[in-house]
Amino acid sequence: KMQNFTFDLIFGCQTSMTGLFKTELADGVLGMSDKGNSFWKQMYEQGVIKKRLFSMCFNLQPTVDRENTFAGAISLGGVNEILWKTPVVYASRINPASGFYQVNIRAVYLWEGS
Repeated sequence: KMQNFTFDLIFGCQTSMTGLFKTELADGVLGMSDKGNSFWKQMYEQGVIKKRLFSMCFNLQPTVDRENTFAGAISLGGVNEILWKTPVVYASRINPASGFYQVNIRAVYLWEGS
């Protein structure tokens, strides 16, 4: 039931846009750090999700536009194995003081084409 997922949320509002916020496909920012006011941590602290865990699954599309583009999914409080095509990669907090997660990129592959 949806009422099981309601919670009080502390959030901020952006009142102006510049740079990439005007031109990129994404239309918002969702804070996923491990700091106290992050979206998922507020859910955990209020008992909406049972585990201090979230997973993100990215999806590459051949074309993208603002309507009807599936770019991926996020699971809060766990993982959704239905979305997996490859093994899960875990990221640990490298710097607990910042609250941010870090991944080390080992390789970048580029190819020609559209």
